[in-house]
Amino acid sequence: MLIYSAVFTFLRIICVRRPKMPFSKVPVTITDISELRHLPRRRTPTRVLLRLPMLSQEEEEEWQKRINSAVNACGCGEGAAFLLSALVLLGLSAIPLWSLVRTHLILSTMLSVAVVIGSVAAGKCFGKVRAIGRLRSCISSLRALQEARPAEHVIGSHVQSTILERGDLQ
Repeated sequence: MLIYSAVFTFLRIICVRRPKMPFSKVPVTITDISELRHLPRRRTPTRVLLRLPMLSQEEEEEWQKRINSAVNACGCGEGAAFLLSALVLLGLSAIPLWSLVRTHLILSTMLSVAVVIGSVAAGKCFGKVRAIGRLRSCISSLRALQEARPAEHVIGSHVQSTILERGDLQ
């Protein structure tokens, strides 16, 4: 009974939706794509504001949402999924090995707790690595978009100067 209460308490602590960590007071404003390379190294939650001249307002908001979710990912969802899968596997493996589990109850309990804690740690690490991969993918997609987009798509005064150089307004 003690094992079940400990497992359910652990599950409740892990799976309860906690409020997000507060953002740092000063958001990181990105005005050039080369500034994005520092984002994967940040350890504190940060709000990223994109002010790239090649993007429209709607595109900026979409990219900001994708980048902010990747920068501030903590891996809790993956940790909970690994935990649940470990509990299911432990339950399924205990059925055929019940006589062994019953005779060595303390050892099997300690092993089960170690498997559960290890699965949560592995899940959180996997979630963080996955978030860094998503962030790097966003950064490389933005770089590819910058290289592929012609000068006419750039917002602001650069568009006017490009049009005037080509003589389209005459």
